[in-house]
Amino acid sequence: MIRLLNIFVVAGLLFAASCEESVKSCSRNDRLRSNCFIPGLEKLYDTISFGKYRIWLDVEEETSFRDAKDISAWNWEMRNSSELYCLKDDRFYTGTNLCRLQGIISGKNDSLFFQLQNGRVLRFKTQRTHLPSDSLLYAYCGHFPGKRWFVFSTLYFDQDFCELINRNTGQQYILQNLPAVSPNVNWLASGGSAFLRGNRFQLCALSGDTLHTVFDSNRNAIETELNVKWISANAALLEYRDDINRRYARLVIK
Repeated sequence: MIRLLNIFVVAGLLFAASCEESVKSCSRNDRLRSNCFIPGLEKLYDTISFGKYRIWLDVEEETSFRDAKDISAWNWEMRNSSELYCLKDDRFYTGTNLCRLQGIISGKNDSLFFQLQNGRVLRFKTQRTHLPSDSLLYAYCGHFPGKRWFVFSTLYFDQDFCELINRNTGQQYILQNLPAVSPNVNWLASGGSAFLRGNRFQLCALSGDTLHTVFDSNRNAIETELNVKWISANAALLEYRDDINRRYARLVIK
């Protein structure tokens, strides 16, 4: 009897170990397994609709994300010598923003000036000279292809966000983090690698001169990362990381 009991115990431990091992690896065949979902994005594992498009997430492999070439049209993590990016290093608010774009972006003293297509000039503060601690400060980061949408990093208290401004219409749109933009500049995905704020995932659609919210997780999990790679005009790979887990997903737009 004791021998039989020992056999059941060992079998149970082996089964538990196999289950634990299966949790560590998630493949695309595991689309409906909740322990493979990226936290906060559970609703995206079911198809959602936006206009004529159907959008969903599939579970993906780590190797797919690691080996994929990022062909985003604009991604702060990919900044280089391209004219699309102004700041090449860390964002700063310690003095006048030094970035310039002839006839569009200029700076003087503690202010940044942005001239819209209709001639109207927007003025932003770049430092807290004689200003209260809750002042909103701006740094110009760059623009999307075609110079229609301009990207600004904004600082409020010690939290920085991203503000997009359309030069043609003056529309302003707030994202929690700097976006990754699809190669056809039709989709924006903002995840975030800021450990103080977490990974609020925002998916937006560009239609003409208007920016629409498609999905917003409204999640603000501390000490997490959510990185985005666009791999085609209508598909992106997501990487979620915290101290314990790494999970991967494929964003599909059809």
